[in-house]
Amino acid sequence: MDNLNPLTFILFCLIFGAIAAAIGQKKNLSVGQSFALGAFLGIIGLIIVIFRRPGLPKAPPGMRVVKCQQCNTIQNIPEAQPRYVCWQCKAVYRLCGTPPQSTPIALDAPHKLAPRQSTNVKCHKCQHVQAVPLSQPTFMCEQCNTRLKRAG
Repeated sequence: MDNLNPLTFILFCLIFGAIAAAIGQKKNLSVGQSFALGAFLGIIGLIIVIFRRPGLPKAPPGMRVVKCQQCNTIQNIPEAQPRYVCWQCKAVYRLCGTPPQSTPIALDAPHKLAPRQSTNVKCHKCQHVQAVPLSQPTFMCEQCNTRLKRAG
């Protein structure tokens, strides 16, 4: 039986590293970490990358990624925005602190707005939906800062 040639060993490390990096990139994981796992641990590193949970996608400049605790919807929110309304389940969250970009954000417990005190309004410019008190005839869109007027 022949001994394992060092060149063959390096080739296998590179192949497992490349496969793990490709899988990690598709799952929004660190490509470098995924490559290292595949290269140094071989098939075991590849299995670890396959079974890791997907990461949150990277946010565009000036935005941060948040994940709704109620329905698990992922959306981008402006960094300076103190609260947001989940577009999927309409839960309202207050954002805590200023976290680094593209990491999950700690959120306060969700609560629903009282239906008689406010309504959800969609911005005609960016299609962002936000809760607006009925007493406010004009307001600013939380997403694009467009000045809006309540219809009717």
